[in-house]
Amino acid sequence: MKHWIMMNMLLLVGSIFAFSQPYSGEKLSRGLIGIPTEDGMYFSWRMTLEDAAGLQFDLYRSSGGGAEVKLNRDCRKKNKTL
Repeated sequence: MKHWIMMNMLLLVGSIFAFSQPYSGEKLSRGLIGIPTEDGMYFSWRMTLEDAAGLQFDLYRSSGGGAEVKLNRDCRKKNKTL
């Protein structure tokens, strides 16, 4: 009986310690997805915690090892349909 009580006390203390640590977020890299729509391609990307405020992107396409072609006229801050 004493072992059972001791084991539960250790589990309780361990749980309190584990869940009291601050959440630092997931370690995810930038992600890009393109979804075809009736208006063209919808592009969306995942921002990271380290990204600077106001970060902008240019979208490029290369086909068959050819030269890169810029798809947008101006830099993108938000998701966009092209």
